[in-house]
Amino acid sequence: MIDRYEPPDDETKPNLNLLQKTLQEITQKYNSTPQQELGGLSPVQMYNLIHISWDDPNFPINFNQNLSDKQVYSSEFAHNARILLAAGRDEKGLPCTPKGNFKRVIVKRFLDEMRWQNDYINNIHQYNKVINEQDVKKLHVLRVFLEVAELIRRRKNKWHVSSTGKQLINPGRGGEFYFYLFKQYFRQFNIEFFTVGREFPEIQDTVAYMLYRISRLKNNWYTRDEISQKITAPIVKKRIKDENGSEIFQFIISSRVLTPLNRFGLLNNKTSGKIRDKDYENFYKKTPLFNNFIRLNLPD
Repeated sequence: MIDRYEPPDDETKPNLNLLQKTLQEITQKYNSTPQQELGGLSPVQMYNLIHISWDDPNFPINFNQNLSDKQVYSSEFAHNARILLAAGRDEKGLPCTPKGNFKRVIVKRFLDEMRWQNDYINNIHQYNKVINEQDVKKLHVLRVFLEVAELIRRRKNKWHVSSTGKQLINPGRGGEFYFYLFKQYFRQFNIEFFTVGREFPEIQDTVAYMLYRISRLKNNWYTRDEISQKITAPIVKKRIKDENGSEIFQFIISSRVLTPLNRFGLLNNKTSGKIRDKDYENFYKKTPLFNNFIRLNLPD
């Protein structure tokens, strides 16, 4: 029979308190140390970007709500949102179909009054003899978004502007209005609702990280592939590429993030090369509005 081992009284025993303290110090040091794979952020900073409310003073990004009305309404999205809300306010409601789409007379009015990029309206007229709301995707997205953001609500057969919507479009409140639209779009609205393909909710979960990464970019033009690679969190990038490949990855990031940022006036966009034969390249660049609106609240 083997006797149980009994250590001598003088044998050194592990100090569990010391071990625990050492492990805590190692963990704390790692969590507070900038990591190259996180774009220079520490794990703690990355956690705060993803999990802290955008309204919290400790959020790592400060959103400048003191923008002038002129700055704000240079944005296509803010401009068109204000046009729609002002029309709904002044007309005491905008008529809609039983399914909630604007009547054609309202659609025609907004096609004339709102701001659209390039040949957007010409293309719609080219392919549609009769134009309904859903034929104008940007208008349809805007109307659904404003409902989600609780700036309009439907009663009977009209869309009415909420009290919040009426207040935010008053002169001098452009900065507040812009932040409200931006926060609601990227935090409450499903940015993948009107896009093609399967959904990747982690894209929306890490939008703040993307804003941080864009803020670190130089004021240069970047191809769609370059900027998509630079701003997407590594774990998100890997998952999308593993399932779809690099070319589809670019399209997914562009449709979910780059295009909305362009419509918000935060990224400029241009194309180079042939268009009709699809042999062209998209380029993106930060705008002055981005630099005025997005301010980092992080130690250098």
